[in-house]
Amino acid sequence: MQEPFGSPEPAHLITLARLRLGLPSAHGKGAYLADLPLEPTLVRSLDGEELRGALGAAAGLPAAEVAEWDAGLAERLGPALGELVAW
Repeated sequence: MQEPFGSPEPAHLITLARLRLGLPSAHGKGAYLADLPLEPTLVRSLDGEELRGALGAAAGLPAAEVAEWDAGLAERLGPALGELVAW
C-alpha cells in the first residue's frame, strides 16, 4: 500500500491549497482541484533511498505552499525543513 510520507501532512497541505484557491475546504471538498505535487511523497517501498526521497518531497511542500501566503515565513521555514532530510 502506498501512503504519503507523514500521512496527515498532505491533508493539511490540500486544505491550505484549497483555501488559497478559494475552494471549499471542509471535509475534503474540492481536493481534486488543488494542484499539488503529492505523488513524489508516496512511499513505494521501505528502501532507504525511497524513504529519503519521499521525505525530501514532503518536506519541500509546506514551504512551497506557505510561500504562496507569506514569502518571508517560507524563507524562515526552508532551512528547518531542509534539516529534516539532511540525515
